[in-house]
Amino acid sequence: MSSTDPLGSEQQITQDVKLIVSGGFSPDSIGPEKYEAALARVRAAPSAYLDALEKIYMGPNFNAQQQSELYLPDFLEIVAPFEPARVRQILEALLRQFNDVMVIHDQAQDTEALRALLPNDTIDLMQRLEQKRMQLNALLGA
Repeated sequence: MSSTDPLGSEQQITQDVKLIVSGGFSPDSIGPEKYEAALARVRAAPSAYLDALEKIYMGPNFNAQQQSELYLPDFLEIVAPFEPARVRQILEALLRQFNDVMVIHDQAQDTEALRALLPNDTIDLMQRLEQKRMQLNALLGA
């Protein structure tokens, strides 16, 4: 895809990544034609899509609250057959970021006592993050 190709434009790639990780990415939600078109674009330029994912959601743009509600593992599973080594690196980096956020939870000797001290919103966030970590670990085969 050339830089003038609208299907390969940074804006299109960003829109596709955000759509795929939104949780509403299915033929039933967006229609079979849009779904297949987005998958075709990802398959045609997996590296560019991984670049976009990293730019949007990782490093300084990591936001635990936001990521707890996104479906990054689903996106990475789509791209994994085309870029397995890079997807593995991203999975490992995401896990490090999630582990950094969850360090207090993970080091608590009594997680029930910790949860009793926290507001419900924080407990819900921790549960979503733990679920995402389990999905990332499953993709890594850990």
